[in-house]
Amino acid sequence: EKVETAVDAGFQQHFVDAMGIPHGSHAFTELAKAVDLPKTAAPQRAGRRRRRRKG
Repeated sequence: EKVETAVDAGFQQHFVDAMGIPHGSHAFTELAKAVDLPKTAAPQRAGRRRRRRKG
């Protein structure tokens, strides 16, 4: 059985941003031309960092 893992350094943050609806870091400029978008808070990227296990 094969297990794939994400090795890109920014993958976790990209994944977390994409979980939000709307996307956590996308400005949606075209959508904003059609509808009034809600105000968004500044992105919180200072979360807990995980250390890579050695071995």
